[in-house]
Amino acid sequence: MKKLIVLILLLTASLSQGQSDVQQIEELEIDKIPAQTKTRFWLKMIESGMSQPVSVPVIVIRGREQAPILGLTAAIHGNELNGIKVIQEVLEEIDPTSLNGTIVAVPGLNAISLVQHERRYFDQEDLNRQFPGKENGNRSQRYV
Repeated sequence: MKKLIVLILLLTASLSQGQSDVQQIEELEIDKIPAQTKTRFWLKMIESGMSQPVSVPVIVIRGREQAPILGLTAAIHGNELNGIKVIQEVLEEIDPTSLNGTIVAVPGLNAISLVQHERRYFDQEDLNRQFPGKENGNRSQRYV
């Protein structure tokens, strides 16, 4: 239980630092994010069995130019939490006004397994083995 509380605090902190109103989105449109900014979102991935959104935190640092784009993810396995803090610390050091390109970070990719502190997705699949995913595939493939 203590690890779960720490995880929730880490995820919340990654989105709340410097921004009190985090936008909920269903699609990430990098070209609409202003240059030289650091922006936080909740990206809706799926709906739960009770029609509630399941979202992941996304942090985008957009520099002077849009390209190249670097993607950073953490916690694709719900029991691997170290990457969440690593992403937070790395992004804290980056000044968007001196960046050429864009960084898109997802510190908590596997939202379902994170709260359960389980390695695999709830259908017992390893999300890392499901890329690039399938729109009409199994649950893991659709999530990916």
